[in-house]
Amino acid sequence: PYVMQIGESGSDVKKVQTRLAKLNYLRSANVTGYFGEKTAEAVMAFQERNKLHADGKVGTGTYNSLFSSSAKKAKTVTTTSSPSGGSTSGSGGSSSSGGSSSSSGSSSGRGVEKLIEIAQSKKGCRYVSGAKGPNTFDCSGFVYYCLKESGVKISYMTSIGWRTTSRFTRIDSLSSCKRGDILVFSGSSMATGHVGIYLGSGSMIDAGSSAGCVRITSTVLSGSYWPSHFLMAYRVF
Repeated sequence: PYVMQIGESGSDVKKVQTRLAKLNYLRSANVTGYFGEKTAEAVMAFQERNKLHADGKVGTGTYNSLFSSSAKKAKTVTTTSSPSGGSTSGSGGSSSSGGSSSSSGSSSGRGVEKLIEIAQSKKGCRYVSGAKGPNTFDCSGFVYYCLKESGVKISYMTSIGWRTTSRFTRIDSLSSCKRGDILVFSGSSMATGHVGIYLGSGSMIDAGSSAGCVRITSTVLSGSYWPSHFLMAYRVF
């Protein structure tokens, strides 16, 4: 049976998010069509309130219960303290600046989720070599635009330039990457390259020349191409 979970996107996800928002488990601002951590938390809260197995995934049982007339509303509107817990602003200042207790970093969740929100909003935009937005991008232009729009003051870097930056924390293991990290890959040779934004759960959003647009790739961890071409990642938040 089909199961919706973190990393997926589309009209089905948006339908579920809309229903969760109507039942007060999710804020309407988070109805984006992308199944991220906020959606998983909302699903889990719904499952717990409706006495279902609380795994944060939408399978047949959860889906049927969610859209049934007997679905219980949340007692209050969900205002979680983890990733982007309430405000649509990307520069909230009340979070602690130390540690990283969650998968996306509790100290930086707002910045990460703002970055993902902006990136997700550009899904389907056309790939154009050298373009830096707002509606056409190449891979490095897409990363540059999303970081800049999420409040990171950064100079433009090509995919090759990302290999040598010292501004951000470098991650050398693909398995250690977290949501919001910038992934850096080699191309068909070391003279070419590619960059994208990690969504978590083996998925990346990037502007791909082969696809001709901004798309979500779900084989970053499990496929044959991406793991073999991975060079490093950088933790911006």
